[in-house]
Amino acid sequence: MKQLGSWGLVLLLLVGLSRSASALEAGPFDAELREAMALWDVPGLAVSVVEEGKLVFARGYGTTEVKGGRPVTPDTLFANASTTKAMIAAAALTLVDEGLLALDDPIQRYLPEFRLVDARMAAELTLRDLLTHRSGLPSTDFLVFNQGMSLDLQLPYLAALAPEAPPRSRFIYQNTGYQLVARVLERVSGEPWPVLLQTRIWGPLGMDRTFAKRGDIPASLPRARPHDEVRGVLREIDHSFLPDQPNAAGSVWSTVNDMARWAQCLLSGGLNRAGERVLSEAAVQTLFEPQFMLSEEEYYPTARLTQPRWRSYALGWYQQDFQGRKIDYHTGSLSGFVALLGLDRSQGRAVMVMANKEGAELRHGALWRVMDDRSERERPRWFADVRDLYQARAMKRVAAWESVASKRPYAPPTRPLRAYAGRYLSPTAGPLTLVLADDGSRLTLETRTRRYGLEPWHGDTFLVTFKDWNRGTFARFDLAPDGSVRGLDAFESEFRRQPSTSEP
Repeated sequence: MKQLGSWGLVLLLLVGLSRSASALEAGPFDAELREAMALWDVPGLAVSVVEEGKLVFARGYGTTEVKGGRPVTPDTLFANASTTKAMIAAAALTLVDEGLLALDDPIQRYLPEFRLVDARMAAELTLRDLLTHRSGLPSTDFLVFNQGMSLDLQLPYLAALAPEAPPRSRFIYQNTGYQLVARVLERVSGEPWPVLLQTRIWGPLGMDRTFAKRGDIPASLPRARPHDEVRGVLREIDHSFLPDQPNAAGSVWSTVNDMARWAQCLLSGGLNRAGERVLSEAAVQTLFEPQFMLSEEEYYPTARLTQPRWRSYALGWYQQDFQGRKIDYHTGSLSGFVALLGLDRSQGRAVMVMANKEGAELRHGALWRVMDDRSERERPRWFADVRDLYQARAMKRVAAWESVASKRPYAPPTRPLRAYAGRYLSPTAGPLTLVLADDGSRLTLETRTRRYGLEPWHGDTFLVTFKDWNRGTFARFDLAPDGSVRGLDAFESEFRRQPSTSEP
């Protein structure tokens, strides 16, 4: 993969002088949403649509939770997840406008405490690299979602992190990069990033139901709960983030009404509804400038349906051509929630989708249904086609798991279960504790914030299970020549056994 040159930017931005927009017919769209919601078995859904800069559709469907929930409306709060990222990028550009920083400034200019195994690489990485996922660093999501670590707690583990690729050579989705950018914004502005977003974006746009973290939401406001179908039962599951854990990569909560105001600002070139400037025209232009070309493997599976000629990533936005127009959009996914904000800036059109079920990819159906200018007779059955696409992928995963399970060559653990219990530590993934039940019959694997089951699978390989998972992952113990347990490979990391406090 190659970084996008200036000539490429010009070509992409000139791709689409578009035809006149096809007005959304609310009745048929409403019926399609209801049908798709039933097809995906989604408890709650909210959708808003903007056309020619005006809000033309905003509706809620279903319930905030399957047991005793409230009806969803356009003012019901959902997790934004990674649709948060574009807001962080926009906030950064307001500081660029003020001359307080530049996107190509190295991170260490503002965060000297940021370290990597490769000191030269750490010194080279820029704000732009982190905002576009081209840093070359592997995912560090385990530290956030499984360990519940703040950025301060993550920094020592980042210092042991080895790159997967040289900077600007590959697209590797990296959430902690946005946390690092947000810390830079805090250092430069003197304000916490939630305050920066509130004063620079949410407040001026009238987004009075948008919050940086779940713990900030007043109890009186309706809020959706996360759900998934676990072993055949649709039920509420755990949240990804702790309630008081702000995370600039995806902890924001909002409503489809508030997000329509954000979309209208971007479509208008940076203005709020009163015509006041919130973002400069230069900031909006920079926000959407393609930064990196993406391969098919680095992009959404729905490209099989939309058949783009090109795919790119900007500052918190995926991009592609569609019917001769450039579409900017980004999804958000957390445990039990999905979101999607899509824009066609050439026609002043936007769609926001928020739902409270894991993997509810009807969001892609809604995006391409709204963006499709063809007549009802000419356009595909977007919701059904997206469902078929993702259903086929899901069936492949099920088949792969069933194949693994059917070929299981079981042998009992080589050591007594008590031999595996103890403390383990990874230099890049943090601590684990394996706890033996009082009766000695089973092990549990505990991180800082989660507890997993650990079931014998074959010899020194165990199956890791979780109450909200349909399938597990594997953990393999490493034994020394004398038979003692010296390590554990799990969650794509190596953990070394730590001496117990009773040992000399």
